[in-house]
Amino acid sequence: MTKVEVYPGPCRFVAKITCEAKNKKHCAITVDTQCPNISAMIKDLGPEFSPMSLVIAKPGQGIFYDYAKEHFPAHAACPAINAIIKCVEVESGLGLKDEVYIKFLDE
Repeated sequence: MTKVEVYPGPCRFVAKITCEAKNKKHCAITVDTQCPNISAMIKDLGPEFSPMSLVIAKPGQGIFYDYAKEHFPAHAACPAINAIIKCVEVESGLGLKDEVYIKFLDE
C-alpha cells in the first residue's frame, strides 16, 4: 500500500491518497479530501483502475484529466490529480518513490 498527502495551496483542500495494488493489472484508489471536485471524480469513476492506463499517458491526458476537463472549474494548476497518478505509479512498481514538491523562491 502506498500513501501520499498533497497540500494544494490556497484552497486548503488537503488530499490524503491511498493506492493498493491488487495485482499488476488492477489497483484500488481512495482519496480523503474536502475538495468536492476530487471527491466527485473518484465517486463517479469508481475506485479501481488499471495502473498502466493511468501512468503510461501523455501529460494532461488520461481518465482523470478527461474527467476534469468536463467537470472541474477552470484550475489547471491543481496538483491533486498528479498526486493520485504518482501514488499509483509507485504502488504499481512503474516509478520510484521520492519526494515531489513545488517551492516558491523569494529572490
